[in-house]
Amino acid sequence: MKKIMMILVSIVLLVGSYTFCAGSSKGIPITMYLNGSFISTDVLPFKSNGTTYVPIKPLTDALGITEVMFEKEDNSVTIVDSNKTIKLFIDQSIVWVNEREYYINARPTIVNNRAMVPLEFIAENFGCKISWDKLTGSINITKEGLQIAKNTSKDSYTPDDVLWLSRIVHVEAKGTEYECKLAVANVVLNRKNSGVFPNTIYGVIFHPGQFPPAHKSGFSSLIPYEGSIIAAKDALNGKNNISRSLYFNNRPFGSKSNDLYKIIDGEYFYY
Repeated sequence: MKKIMMILVSIVLLVGSYTFCAGSSKGIPITMYLNGSFISTDVLPFKSNGTTYVPIKPLTDALGITEVMFEKEDNSVTIVDSNKTIKLFIDQSIVWVNEREYYINARPTIVNNRAMVPLEFIAENFGCKISWDKLTGSINITKEGLQIAKNTSKDSYTPDDVLWLSRIVHVEAKGTEYECKLAVANVVLNRKNSGVFPNTIYGVIFHPGQFPPAHKSGFSSLIPYEGSIIAAKDALNGKNNISRSLYFNNRPFGSKSNDLYKIIDGEYFYY
């Protein structure tokens, strides 16, 4: 019991006061990994007042916790593991841990019909550790002894994927607006998924004869600007503004005039 109380007190000190601001500022989108495996979510995690909020169901599924109950009567979420039951109340600071009542400052909330809960609280109570890759906006959650299959779904990606894609966006769309950066990122992803080019982001970028800036000195150690990382992660998360375009250039291709899809910020994008 003392251990539980210490956990709850530490969470209160960690999170500070709660103010909901999901989507109020455009920062690098956050993604989660559990023991190195990508966790797919239809609502992205976000940070507010120093606390990270995550959709509860994808995380508990990844942790192998199958009993998660949403109760409309009292607007609560109950998580049941083998030796612990936690009940959280939406927009309230009350939590129940093994039928004992405590208080935390980081209140759960609802975003797009998904219950978002404080990651630190869940991690502490279910034996997980958290580390951050701030450059790529990646949360690395680890739990000793947990066997989890690698996520091989089409929408999964790694922090290295984010970094390589951000680098090519940085050099190919430097000085352009967000829409052009997003379009360049999607050209790379479209090629990866085309069956014509290599099927990895790294392979597409270093494919012979493509993306000359990638072969210049310093590219492999480049730290991309935040705007390039945001565009790259938005593309990886499914935002596409150029349909199936596979090519772009800063001047028209005479041989592909019929394949022109869109001109963005002076760049010509082609199927």
